[in-house]
Amino acid sequence: MKVLLAIFIWSIFTLIGVGQNKYDYTWTFGTNIGSNKNLNRIYFSDTGIVKIDSLQSNFNIFGDKTFICNQDGDPIVLFTNCSILDSQLDTMYGNYTLKSNRRNYWCFDPIDYYYPYDQSMIILPDNHKKNIFPILLMDIASIERDQDSLKALDYGILYSMEMNLTNTISKRLVNNWNQVHFDTFAPGHLTACLQDNGKDWWIIVPLDASVCYLIYEYTSAGLNILGRTCVGSKIYGYSDGISSTSFSPDRTKYARYCPEYGIQLFDFDSKTGAINRPKYFHEEGGRQPFGGICFSPDSKLLYVFSIDSLYQYDLTSDHVESSGILIDTLDRSTGKTNISAFNSGRIGPDGRIYIGGLAGGQYLSVINNPNCRGKKCELIQQAVRLPGNHDYTMTYAPNFYDFKGVRECKETNSVDLNNENFEVFEKRGDFIYYNFKDKSGWISIYSINGKLIKTMKNVSPSGVISIEDFTPGAYLIQANWGTFHYEYKLVKN
Repeated sequence: MKVLLAIFIWSIFTLIGVGQNKYDYTWTFGTNIGSNKNLNRIYFSDTGIVKIDSLQSNFNIFGDKTFICNQDGDPIVLFTNCSILDSQLDTMYGNYTLKSNRRNYWCFDPIDYYYPYDQSMIILPDNHKKNIFPILLMDIASIERDQDSLKALDYGILYSMEMNLTNTISKRLVNNWNQVHFDTFAPGHLTACLQDNGKDWWIIVPLDASVCYLIYEYTSAGLNILGRTCVGSKIYGYSDGISSTSFSPDRTKYARYCPEYGIQLFDFDSKTGAINRPKYFHEEGGRQPFGGICFSPDSKLLYVFSIDSLYQYDLTSDHVESSGILIDTLDRSTGKTNISAFNSGRIGPDGRIYIGGLAGGQYLSVINNPNCRGKKCELIQQAVRLPGNHDYTMTYAPNFYDFKGVRECKETNSVDLNNENFEVFEKRGDFIYYNFKDKSGWISIYSINGKLIKTMKNVSPSGVISIEDFTPGAYLIQANWGTFHYEYKLVKN
């Protein structure tokens, strides 16, 4: 199918991507419960979406999941906690062991199952051993409310295993069900980030109903525990299973969000793995039952997805807690069916933030310029139409690169048509009329894939551009004249 018209491939971001590993360049989405078993898949380049398609699964893939691609961006596996599936969505050798040792019933059904807690597993590339991928997996068990003074009804048990792809014919899970630590963890909330050497990993695991966290590192020697750190006073209680955790791309912040209890934001020391200086706040008008968080690529902003509202916090502010602004509320007046709420989001390889909905949505919303403050971040609601409905969560993966090459949000003299009281571009059929008032300038036209179609330099202050020979689709027209810069989104039918 054609790539959706609402995503335009003018890039505010230029990633330092020469030789960059593409571990998250293909995203696979789950299906909504009760719908068919067709899964949606999105393929990225450095500048945007290049293809969207669907594929058939024998399984009803719904709920928490993670994924990883090879260094070229081709999908390797989709992991649902209950099963690990290859690129064709068939089970990998050793998959049957994931049904063993379970403390609860979530994975008992061989076809229709889902794990209900968020971020319950991580797959990481071992940067020391080619084709070895360490896995951390959380299983859950139920407790009484007063057992061990725990406040949450389910607690997590942390295990490790490996995915071995050295034999292309016999890819398999190995070293399964090694209990990492004999303690009670939150039922999900696993996240990781690269260490400063670009090879090893930091992993933080919250303990259940506690202000304490266990800090791990994965190095050439394997998985090591560095210790326990207890910081702050905020405890997540019964609803801690619905939660989102993330490191900032620059590895200076660690955040945890539970819709009922709010946001916990910590400073993170990427040299030692320590978290400190906690801040607590809750989005205005919040208290939704579901939601998530995502840092901007430059790590200066934090976005909070709260179902019908999207908020942005300024992490450079001296008062982060009170810096939140409402970016937008969910637009239900578009006439589109199966729209998606603001439930969870993640940074794409192109530097945009893609936002998934809640149970049954067929769209992704997109933040085109997520490093920009306020409305300049350019949220486009229901921008990407998927072939079918997707489930309630974006497929999770850690940040595999730090986005240090992203360009800062640049203030420009972009024309505000309401204030300037004239139209720069006007489409009439297959002709685009432009008006730069009394200044000459230049115009560039780009395709949906970011390819330069046409450049016109030193054009007269006003004129007309013919698009008769253009194929139907989406285009971006960029114009510069004097000190002004303007962008016009064009769709030819």
